[in-house]
Amino acid sequence: MTCWHLFANIYDKFVIACEANYTPGTGCTVDESLHGFRGRCSFKQYIPNKPSKYVIKVYVLADNKTFFLVSSKISTGGGTHAPGLPVPTQAVLDLVPSVSGKGRNITTDNYYTSIPLGMELKSRKLTLVVPTRTKRAFHPAFWRKQMKEQFNTRLTMQTISLCCPLLQRKTRRLSSCPLCIPKKKRDEDTGKEEIDVFYNQEKGGVDSHDQMCSLYTTARKTHRWPMRLFYGIIDSAALNAFVIFTENVPKFVEHKKEKRQKFLKELALALIIPHATNTTRCETGHSQLRHFIGNLISSKHHPALFSTAQEMLHLSQIKGQENQIHL
Repeated sequence: MTCWHLFANIYDKFVIACEANYTPGTGCTVDESLHGFRGRCSFKQYIPNKPSKYVIKVYVLADNKTFFLVSSKISTGGGTHAPGLPVPTQAVLDLVPSVSGKGRNITTDNYYTSIPLGMELKSRKLTLVVPTRTKRAFHPAFWRKQMKEQFNTRLTMQTISLCCPLLQRKTRRLSSCPLCIPKKKRDEDTGKEEIDVFYNQEKGGVDSHDQMCSLYTTARKTHRWPMRLFYGIIDSAALNAFVIFTENVPKFVEHKKEKRQKFLKELALALIIPHATNTTRCETGHSQLRHFIGNLISSKHHPALFSTAQEMLHLSQIKGQENQIHL
């Protein structure tokens, strides 16, 4: 069994747990999440216009309101997908089974846009809202003939209804919802087409998820790709746990800015204390180390003890300069 199969088993369990413990809202976003990595990896990609030019791409389905990671899939290259469908289209179809048949809306960017995707999602009782470039190969011929005209109309093609406002940058919005946007209706506050306002509100689910994970990340420099993806699992799992906890306990902390920080501290202590307790019961361990951990566990102010650098330095120097202990 290869390293990929071993890690894929762990990753699949994580995705199954995410799908089983949360019901997303009416809108979800599909986008790629990029994990910076410069080590050896057969499915590493080079994207020069990103801050981390060498990345591992992960397709993510996230809730638009809470930014909960509903499903995820690691991009391993075009040759690993089923023949007959484009790689982006297959990626979206692999992410949506957990929400199929439930009337959810899927918002993506123009990388995933295709009419076969809209037709397939329509058959699964899902709607699709995407920006679409007019020069893409799948566009019907009548779109290209009307490039210079300003129009906003609803056109029926088999089972898909298309709402197509033509913008200055020659980008259109495609929606598979038949009654999504009335003709020429504009938002009263912004003056924009309502399909554009709706797309701008719904498109940021995955980007917001990545931003929140980066604020309190566990990622460290590594040359092993399973470790880099495992850091991503921990970050996403911690954010998902925070979303579920705050939905059940809305009055966790009075100050909103301190809510997530306090939750992560409590979560870390809940994971550390059982292992620290086992260390104190080990008779072969260092006596001073066991005594220090015992005092730490018995104290009622765990975060205060962990926050002082002097205590951590004392713990690391118990065995002397030559044999330090790093937690």
